[in-house]
Amino acid sequence: MLLIGNQIIINLALIVSTVLTCYFVALKFSGNSRIFNQIDLTNTPFWVIFLFGFFIGLSSLILSNNEIVIFNSFKVDMRYVFIFFSVMYGSIQLGEITTCVVVFGKTLQYLLSGTGGLSFYLNNILLTFLLLAVCILAKKQQYSWKKSLIVFLSFFIILRIFIFSFVYAPLLQPQKLLNLFFYFLIFSSIFLITYVIINMAVSVTNTMNHYKARASTDHLTGLYNRRIFSADLSDTYILSKKSKQAFALGILDIDNFKMINDTYGHQTGDLVLKYLAKQMNEVTQRKDVYIYRVGGEEFAILTSLSKKETTQILAEFRQQLITHPFIENELPLPITVSIGMTEFNYLSDTDSYEGSDILYVRADKALYEAKRAGKDRLVWF
Repeated sequence: MLLIGNQIIINLALIVSTVLTCYFVALKFSGNSRIFNQIDLTNTPFWVIFLFGFFIGLSSLILSNNEIVIFNSFKVDMRYVFIFFSVMYGSIQLGEITTCVVVFGKTLQYLLSGTGGLSFYLNNILLTFLLLAVCILAKKQQYSWKKSLIVFLSFFIILRIFIFSFVYAPLLQPQKLLNLFFYFLIFSSIFLITYVIINMAVSVTNTMNHYKARASTDHLTGLYNRRIFSADLSDTYILSKKSKQAFALGILDIDNFKMINDTYGHQTGDLVLKYLAKQMNEVTQRKDVYIYRVGGEEFAILTSLSKKETTQILAEFRQQLITHPFIENELPLPITVSIGMTEFNYLSDTDSYEGSDILYVRADKALYEAKRAGKDRLVWF
């Protein structure tokens, strides 16, 4: 019993540590935000997903060689748990890579050692692919975690009983049934305990990220707030001086916003702010352009793109306001913006010694010129 207890602890520790390590590392590759609430590997490079799958697959192989021995040939192999978590917490592609690594490793092990018998090897390979199919189904059908757990465990138990009925025939013997009971009890317990531990860790992380997001974003538009803008501007300025790379800062202001508030009410004004933030996000998404709401109807822009690229993106944004106008009382309400931009290049900028604050002053002057020239335009200073 002591040996079984030690084996259970080793298996549990390996599963939890592997899944949590991959989960938190994967957060760094998830989406395009600096604050991650969930994993989204949709746009993650294939080589990154492959490395994750290879690592999880190797962990599965290590786990399969540390089976929990119940009685003689009855051994609990926990490698299948990794397939479930790689699909449900990661992606279908990650689960497929993990499965392929496991199958390749077990095939190589069988060919080199020749132990275990061909039928037992083929049955385990078949079980591996069938469980992967179950996980993919649960993922595609967007089952809840509770339903996914039940479906996975149910299929595992049914498939295992079916395989054991051939491998350990006749199965309906008291000792074999008792071994089978402990087999499923140990597997299910480790599987569910793993889920509880991982879910608790993920829940705590998501809660922390939620409060972190609330502290760093504007509650109305969802954009980064002034506090984050100030920190990013300072960090970008320092990095630019060290790397000798240029960056641009801009200030965007909604034209005639006070008139909109006075005419249509502050509720409509709030909707205009949300509309503008949405249009900016759609145009600048994944283009190394960061948008901030710094107060009232004023927004800030930070980007490392060239002056030409930035001008083109902002032109697309202003065109977006025309092609997708704001609707008020089922009628389009024209929204225009004035934008003041300035570019900082440490090699040629004479204001480089004055710090990042001077850049904001320059962008503000450019905005003033845009307003003075008739609004609805972009001015570089």
